[in-house]
Amino acid sequence: MAQTNRRPRHADTPVLVPVLPAAAVVPGDGFDELRDAFQTRLKGDRVHFVVLSAALARNKENPTRIFDDLQYRAHRLRGSASIFEVAEIASAANELEQAAASASVGHADNTDPAVWSALVTLVRLMGLGKRTRTRRIGT
Repeated sequence: MAQTNRRPRHADTPVLVPVLPAAAVVPGDGFDELRDAFQTRLKGDRVHFVVLSAALARNKENPTRIFDDLQYRAHRLRGSASIFEVAEIASAANELEQAAASASVGHADNTDPAVWSALVTLVRLMGLGKRTRTRRIGT
C-alpha cells in the first residue's frame, strides 16, 4: 500500500495524497536492452519499407492498401523513434505517415511524389549504418 501524506483542506478536512518515488533511469534498468531491441527492429523495418516501395512501384491499379500499410508502419516507427529520442527518424516517419494518409484518402496513383520523397528519406536515414544515437535521461 502506498504511503500517504495528509494535507489540510477547507475547514480542516484532510485529503490523502499518495507519496510516490521519483522515476529515474538507473544502470541495469532494462533501457539498454529496449534500445538494442529497437535498433534490431529498425533493420527489419527498413527491409519492410524497401519491400513496400517495390510493391508500390509495381502497383499501378490501386495502391491504397500499400499507402495504408506505409501509414501504419510509419506511425509505429514514429512512436518508437520518439520514445528513444531519435528525432531524425521520428520526423521522417511522421512525414511518410502524413503523405501516405493523404495519398490513400485522395486515391493517388503509385507515383505520388510526397510519398516517394518521404519514403526515400526515411529508408536512407534508417540505413546509415551507424547505431542510432539515443540519450538517457540524466546523462
